[in-house]
Amino acid sequence: MKKIIGFALSLMILFLIVPFGSSSAYSGGALDGKVLQIGTSFTTNTSSTDLITDGDEGTSITVAPGQYVWYAFNSGELAKITHYQLKASGTTLDIKYVRLDGTSAVYHSTPISTGVKTSHNSTYNDIVKVGFQNTGSTAINVFEFDLFVIFQETVPAAPSSLIAIGMNDAIQLSWNPVSNATNYSIKRSIIAGGPYEVIATNITGTSYLDSNVVHGETYYYVVSAQNTVGNSGDSNEASAKLITLGRGILTITMSNGLEKEYDLSIPEINAFIDWYDAKDVGSGPAKYKFIKTWNKGPFKTRTEYVIFDKILTFDVDEYDVVTP
Repeated sequence: MKKIIGFALSLMILFLIVPFGSSSAYSGGALDGKVLQIGTSFTTNTSSTDLITDGDEGTSITVAPGQYVWYAFNSGELAKITHYQLKASGTTLDIKYVRLDGTSAVYHSTPISTGVKTSHNSTYNDIVKVGFQNTGSTAINVFEFDLFVIFQETVPAAPSSLIAIGMNDAIQLSWNPVSNATNYSIKRSIIAGGPYEVIATNITGTSYLDSNVVHGETYYYVVSAQNTVGNSGDSNEASAKLITLGRGILTITMSNGLEKEYDLSIPEINAFIDWYDAKDVGSGPAKYKFIKTWNKGPFKTRTEYVIFDKILTFDVDEYDVVTP
């Protein structure tokens, strides 16, 4: 019995000392099970593989001299490399990366101790693509490759569904929120498609009232999002101009008998009616958003939503606006 126990303990120690060859030796990294690209550069791929990210040293690929193998992180993801792990038949493999600004560099150059989880003391931030290149003159078999990274805060996506509504003395903008944005910038032009001029920055809400406008001019707007990492691209373009005459009181009677009144421009009323008609035939969002520019109190903005299936009836009383 003692001999059997001793033999079992010896096996356990052997597996602890020599972990490679098992799938657990290559797990917990950012590339586990991912598909890598193979090509002549970081931008030109000719094939792809997941044989070196499957945790199995029994599978491999052959990397020709000069050939690249790489992985691109998801759109908006930024990574900082802490370690890499590589198992190959040769050492002429340079670990390389591409940063957010498009620059590329060598993370770790030859010689590489294959099969060892290797760290590097330098700081490598804002990485969007990483891989290796065979810098030697002979082909190399690669069995496993993995990266260990810390994901940084990502660049925000561009805002969507920008809407511009002309009123009597200002143009109201609103857009959908971006999850990781800390603030927004407003850009404006008097030409469709720009060039745009930044007219407001550090906007923390998802609406903006542009009162620095004149009658008779059409204004074109885009919005971008920011956080500590950087700036997004521009939103869709939206345009509007001031409305001199024509407003109305939109009175909505809810199914519970409650009446809601909104003093709106005619384009705002038409926008509500268009939404109602579209929803009535089964398309569009279930609720409509009113941005209150009156009776704000201490709030930056006040937004009220009306649910389609709670509307019993509505009517519009138009009137003219007399401007000085």
